[in-house]
Amino acid sequence: MASYDKALAVRPDFVYALCNRGVTLQDLKRPEEALASYDKALAISPEDFDALCNRANALQDLKRPEEALASYDKALAIRPTAGEALCNRGIALNNRGIALQDLKRPRRRWPATTRHSPSAPTMPRRSTIAATRFRT
Repeated sequence: MASYDKALAVRPDFVYALCNRGVTLQDLKRPEEALASYDKALAISPEDFDALCNRANALQDLKRPEEALASYDKALAIRPTAGEALCNRGIALNNRGIALQDLKRPRRRWPATTRHSPSAPTMPRRSTIAATRFRT
């Protein structure tokens, strides 16, 4: 953390240092401070994809999914096919209370005869949304 603070003392507009400082703060379970760091980065460079995604991740940690969705949407406007942003946006939608079936996407259905059995390790299981977010 001290290294980022030193770098920012020399060059306060160093967006890369602000973003990495935010990631470090999130790792230290200090999402409010991380959010402030991302906001400073975005004040300097409003179209910074990494700052937008990381800001959204911090908002998710703060249980503010609506604001997180807005940040993911801005990031996806810059890079529409960014897998980590798409995945994390889905998590934010789920956290907001939108069930997966409400997204109107086709779902794979298993035959009615399929039964789950602990003794059948090859049995297909319903997938769930990954809880781990990608950090950029």
